[in-house]
Amino acid sequence: MAEYRHTTNNGDIIKIKAALKTCSYGIGLTKLCDIEIIWGIPLSTIVFKTKDPAKEVDPMEFFVFGTIVGRDYFKPIQIKESIKKKK
Repeated sequence: MAEYRHTTNNGDIIKIKAALKTCSYGIGLTKLCDIEIIWGIPLSTIVFKTKDPAKEVDPMEFFVFGTIVGRDYFKPIQIKESIKKKK
């Protein structure tokens, strides 16, 4: 059984959780993996465990899902503010 983890702030986890229910790639990941969220303050971890022990998730699946989440579930203003803070 392959396990994949992503740790980020709680707001991002909530957006990822929404995308898992409404985005075609997210729905596909829920068919391939059991998903668990380990809540923390201020960071949480989302854990993807493959349902079939013999299978692994192609890293491109996560890359495309992340691109969709970033494009469709984050407001452009939030992204711009995040970039300004880093400078």
